[in-house]
Amino acid sequence: MLYFAYISETFKKSSIDELRSLDLDLKVIKEYREVLIIESSQMDLEVRLKDINPIFIYNLLPLSSTSNIDESNYLKTIYDAFKMLNIDKSSALMVQCFNLNSKRGYSAKDIEVYIGENLEREGQDINIEAPQVVAFAVIIDMVCYCGSMLAYDMFRLHLDPKRFYKNRFSKVVSRAELKLEEAWDEFGLEGHGGIAIDIGAAPGGWSLVLARKGIKAIAIDSGNLDVAAISRQGVKVKVVDGKISKQDLDENHIFHIKSAYEGVAKDIVQDDNVGMILVDINSTPDVSVKAVHKFLPLLCADALLIMTIKCVTKNVSKYINIAKDGLKSDFEIKSVRCLPANRMEVTLYAIKKRISSV
Repeated sequence: MLYFAYISETFKKSSIDELRSLDLDLKVIKEYREVLIIESSQMDLEVRLKDINPIFIYNLLPLSSTSNIDESNYLKTIYDAFKMLNIDKSSALMVQCFNLNSKRGYSAKDIEVYIGENLEREGQDINIEAPQVVAFAVIIDMVCYCGSMLAYDMFRLHLDPKRFYKNRFSKVVSRAELKLEEAWDEFGLEGHGGIAIDIGAAPGGWSLVLARKGIKAIAIDSGNLDVAAISRQGVKVKVVDGKISKQDLDENHIFHIKSAYEGVAKDIVQDDNVGMILVDINSTPDVSVKAVHKFLPLLCADALLIMTIKCVTKNVSKYINIAKDGLKSDFEIKSVRCLPANRMEVTLYAIKKRISSV
């Protein structure tokens, strides 16, 4: 059985180790950057993927056919491969394509539109908003791998999450915005007002995302925020030195405390009034954990934590364990993911325990 695996290119070895936890004997028969075509004697790897709660695997999809592409009939060859899937015409269908290192000048979007329009002419129900079935083509070196899967069985609905997020989100201040938007999506968070502490905030990308979601952000960083770019979004920024008053909270969206977190007073806002803490500092995870612990008394019951775990080397499990061990007494670790916008880091999501050690 062949599978398409979309993985973290940065942590490729760890990604393959995760795949081998599903099948110790699986073989990688083709790889290119973040894409693997793997072979396994097992038929249910895509179902079992959810059970292992993977960190590095973005998607794993079964492939049912392989076709060589006729360069003179490029699009028609791919379309013919799709038709061989014999999808029930009454099923709401989404068509997706991953076009990697192809010799012709068609983008993945071009191929999706061509296939979708032709299938629709033949009576197929095409629905990209609420599909029941996802049919996909992976094109590598003029070879087309095709398959289909029930949408609710997929680990992620989108074949190429980097393309999906690139089209969905745009940065205003910094690339960090994309990391938080992806984490918000991945962990199923909701904007619900309230206050968040953003440690390592400069130049203000995460704080801007929070403000868009109706959350007041206390941005802690000795560096400058890009106030001009943030203000153009209709977001008000105020520099503060001490405790933030209720009037300040009512009148502004982001409060910049220009200091390293160690120099910030513990009572910057009313105790037990902060519903989220975010940490994205360029340091090892033990330092990030210390930053969280400093402001723990301010966090309300069930407060959320989003923290990037920086990995100095590719021994990522070491850094994840440092973060988990440092947080486990006060937080329930919900998930750790390497998100498409992450580089040498992964993102941790946790919820504060109602009874903590503090």
